[in-house]
Amino acid sequence: MDMETPAASRDGGRGRVAADRLSALPDHVLLNVLSCLTSLQAARTSALSRRWRHLWRAVPCIDIDQSEFLRPPRPAAADLRPTRVHAFYDAAKEEHERLLASIELRDRFEDLGDRLSLRHDASSPPLDALRLRVACDDFRAALKWIRRGLARRPAALFLRCDNDYPEDKVKDRRWPCFPTAYAAGSFTCRLRTLRLSGLRLTREFADALAAGFPVLEDMQLQECRCELRRLASASLKKLSIEFECHGLAYKFDELVLMAPSLVSLRLGDAPPITMQCLTSSVVEATLMHRAGDLGVLRSLRGARTLKLFWFSRTALLDDGEPGGFPVFGNLRTLLLDGCDVGAQCHVLRRFLGNAPGLETLTLRNCLRSGVFSGGSAPTSRSRKRKASAKRKRSDDQRAPAAYPCRNLKLIELEFEEDHALSELAGALRDISKEVVHPIEGSVQDGRRTIKIKYT
Repeated sequence: MDMETPAASRDGGRGRVAADRLSALPDHVLLNVLSCLTSLQAARTSALSRRWRHLWRAVPCIDIDQSEFLRPPRPAAADLRPTRVHAFYDAAKEEHERLLASIELRDRFEDLGDRLSLRHDASSPPLDALRLRVACDDFRAALKWIRRGLARRPAALFLRCDNDYPEDKVKDRRWPCFPTAYAAGSFTCRLRTLRLSGLRLTREFADALAAGFPVLEDMQLQECRCELRRLASASLKKLSIEFECHGLAYKFDELVLMAPSLVSLRLGDAPPITMQCLTSSVVEATLMHRAGDLGVLRSLRGARTLKLFWFSRTALLDDGEPGGFPVFGNLRTLLLDGCDVGAQCHVLRRFLGNAPGLETLTLRNCLRSGVFSGGSAPTSRSRKRKASAKRKRSDDQRAPAAYPCRNLKLIELEFEEDHALSELAGALRDISKEVVHPIEGSVQDGRRTIKIKYT
């Protein structure tokens, strides 16, 4: 059915109103479109036509974003009255106007949150998502919206608290706690996705996670202050922890993780992790030192994709510890970025020898001081030749004759253009597969990329 609305575009400027085909779409399609907008944006669509007037009220998402109520600062006006009295008067007047405008915007924001969160009764359908972004100083007012939103049993919960002073050690009020009082029973019985940012996570949150989120599968913690020592979830499949709070993100030396159903793990600037149970179900893992070490890698030996960032040599070598270097029987993709692979690439040789199914290997930013990380650069040609011969003898003694790597298809190297590759070449030479020539290479902004393909 073709509909005509005043907001529709005119055809060729001849005065005819084009058909409003968007409004002719079924309700469920339009509701999916409106679900991609914030609640304020969705409400504004009511001005489009009679068809849209009440459609936004049926959107199965509540998205309250305080940043939509922030006005950019006005540009400073030219100083036409340079006297001190007038300057003081103008500054006081501008500050008063700014304060009144701030109060007005905050009132409008709270009114919107109240109206949206009160759209609930016993017959209201469950929410697909509840999204809330609010400043730390206004988080207390947002607690009632969280309570009302959770009462509609959302499938996804996104809470972001903007903290202008994350380094403040004294004022803990700038780090509001996750409202665990509402995270229990029927409120979270459908919750499968949880995103938290800028909150303080206490032991009460850990207890609620273990008992009050029975079907939670995807959790992301970003820029939070972590005060718990243990995270346990029987249903969790995807976990991402990234803290960037200048060393204030966690108040302990270790985080125990127990998630037997975990499939994807991403640990950014997180505390050191201990896996309490072997998570053989993990398929993809991304770890940044200091979050992980060889003990964590042993728990991830079943992973198909492994990405390690800034790991030290001591964190990757066993040095006689029980368990030794793990065998990654399922590993297909390995990325080492900024890692110290040891003298004579000893760490890299361990991976090549213990990942028989490896298909793609990427080494990025692992070259330091003119040689592959772990060595020291010779200063003369004769010393270079002696060091090269010594490295070759050491490689022959410590490394196997060849690494099978039967499935290896590609090795990609990325490094500074002036870095040497002598130690790396010795390690790659032991791969018993034929290289496809010519080898691809490129240089951009002083960085060289080399792609070595195998038959």
